[in-house]
Amino acid sequence: MSTVVIDQDYNKLFSIISKKDSEYAELITRIVESTDKLSDSELSVKDRYSIIVSIEFLLVRLRILITSEHMNVKSIVMNSQTPPYWLSVFKNRDSLLTSHQQRLIELRDDLTILQKVIYTQSTYKF
Repeated sequence: MSTVVIDQDYNKLFSIISKKDSEYAELITRIVESTDKLSDSELSVKDRYSIIVSIEFLLVRLRILITSEHMNVKSIVMNSQTPPYWLSVFKNRDSLLTSHQQRLIELRDDLTILQKVIYTQSTYKF
């Protein structure tokens, strides 16, 4: 395979990865913006729960997208016919996606804490 073809393929792959990363970043930004709304002391409990549900939806959406890509990357890494010059690119992406999935677990744990706080505030009327 010529260097020109490899470079073109790499640029195409880089463009696809950049688009995915932008989509992930946009979802994370929406999660951050939603959690910022929870600090508004004027919000009713119902409004807070609505925000929590929207955050849950965003987390699930992000998890689905990352898991889907991760499965595709894993299959490429595990394929014995993947050319060596691509293998390192996909191994790096695999590591990054594994890290993203771990962060999603941590975000989910944080959301559980927020839910408990809202429940406690609504139950005990602080």
